[in-house]
Amino acid sequence: MFIPPTTQAINYHPFTATPETPVEDVITSMSLTGASCVLIVESSSPSNVVKTSPQSDRTTESQNGSNGSKFQDTKLQSLGPIIGIFTERDLVQLVSISASLSGFPIAQIMIRSIITAQLSEIPDIFALLAILEKHQISHLPIVDESEELIGLVSARSLIFDRPQINNKSLNLIANRQGEASINKNGTKVASRKQELEANNNVTKRTCDSCLTLPANLIQINQLEQIPESQIIKAPSSFSIRQITQLMFTHNISHILITETKENPYQNQKLTKILGTISSRDIVQLQALKIDFNQTKAETVCNTLPVLVRSQASLEVALGLMKKNYYLLPLIVQTPTGKTTNIITTTKIIQQILLPKSLYQSLIRFHNYIEKHLFNCKKSMKNSNNLL
Repeated sequence: MFIPPTTQAINYHPFTATPETPVEDVITSMSLTGASCVLIVESSSPSNVVKTSPQSDRTTESQNGSNGSKFQDTKLQSLGPIIGIFTERDLVQLVSISASLSGFPIAQIMIRSIITAQLSEIPDIFALLAILEKHQISHLPIVDESEELIGLVSARSLIFDRPQINNKSLNLIANRQGEASINKNGTKVASRKQELEANNNVTKRTCDSCLTLPANLIQINQLEQIPESQIIKAPSSFSIRQITQLMFTHNISHILITETKENPYQNQKLTKILGTISSRDIVQLQALKIDFNQTKAETVCNTLPVLVRSQASLEVALGLMKKNYYLLPLIVQTPTGKTTNIITTTKIIQQILLPKSLYQSLIRFHNYIEKHLFNCKKSMKNSNNLL
């Protein structure tokens, strides 16, 4: 399991919008790109004239791209002063109270109290996680010395390799942003592709420490289990509005959708997990203007729940997540079928680096080496005897 250095995990082209952007446009863009948040920057900033491409937190390109251990060259460029943020969580809260989400600019509902950090404040993964944990946030905008936005990092982005800035990705950015733009003074602004190609003296990112963990030696049951009271289930007959209310009340991003049937042979009820609904699903449903009061959970939930046994290794868990493009959580069950945990990429990265988890991983790794060393010595001894 490769955890890249924080500078590689930063998205230097986050999804941004100006305060005047209609809220409907913001939600639609979040739905189309898979972005879990939008950063609001001052509209007067020239650097924001060219719309930054809203890269998804998890893109197919990043999953199939080059190895994240290879550092890419890029020039840190300010995107303008950041004045607000709007996340999936904020949308879920507003939807849960039936708030209107049309006919006004995003500035009216964005969160203005923003926690930011400079690159010097997050020299490694542990410093980053400390900030996220201290402030109980999932997104950390990165700013320069002038407090202007240069990128975004989150816990979930640390588990993936970042794509290299190659010709293919440059063309992708150019297609999304256009070859050029005109600012309010009538001056032509070069496209991102032109800026990157024209600058031959790009600044190489600082190569801070990365981390590689033996995922095959780490078991899922090493992760802290969610209290049973926090594994929230809802019947398939619940409306989407009720689902959002559960999400907001319990401060969670996933709800398990269940179906209960009578067992005619044992005179008891059997509960089966049909699937899950996530906060990302809520964003997509809002973009489609679905009636949250009339639409039932059973009609929109993911009907292919990803189940994994608690004894499975982290390597197996990550493999299952990758097959589903890291969009679905893992539902951890015991051999008897009892749900004991819900694992997301964010949970993995936050908990696997806790001192207790690292110590357990170190012990397992030590035992693994000792075992193989013993087997090697035994094989060598047998070989010598044959000679």
